[in-house]
Amino acid sequence: MLAVFYSNGIGILSAALGGMVGLAVFMPIYMMGGMGAGDVKLMGSLGMHAGWLLTMEIAVVSALVGGLWAGISIVKQSETAASLKLNCRLLLRMALPEKKTAAIPRRETPIMKSGSAGTLPYAVVIAIGTGLVIASRFMV
Repeated sequence: MLAVFYSNGIGILSAALGGMVGLAVFMPIYMMGGMGAGDVKLMGSLGMHAGWLLTMEIAVVSALVGGLWAGISIVKQSETAASLKLNCRLLLRMALPEKKTAAIPRRETPIMKSGSAGTLPYAVVIAIGTGLVIASRFMV
C-alpha cells in the first residue's frame, strides 16, 4: 500500500516484483529445511518495500553475513566442545581411581535436529544485511 500511495514510492509493479523475488530467493532453502517460513516471509515483505533489484542485493549480502555467522558459530562450538570434553576427562580422572576407570562410549550428536531449521537466527542476519546495503547507499 505504501508503494501505491506514497508519492516517492517504488510503484506497485516494482513492489509486487520485489515481493515475488524476495519469496523466490529463499523458498528453495526453506523447502530443504535450511530456514524457517518466517524468514522467507520477512524477505518477501522486505522485497515489497525495496523493489526487486535491491532485494537481490540484500539477499546476497545477507547470505554472506549468514555464512560468516555460521562459520564463526561452528568454530566457537568446536572450541567449546573440545574444552568441555577435556574438562570432563579431567574430572573423571580425579573422581575415579585409576584401576576402575572404564572407557566411556562415544555418542555422536547431530548438529541439527531433524525437522529443525537449525539455530542460526536468520531474521537477524537479514536485518544486518539490509542495514549494510542501506548504509552502503548513503556512503556512495
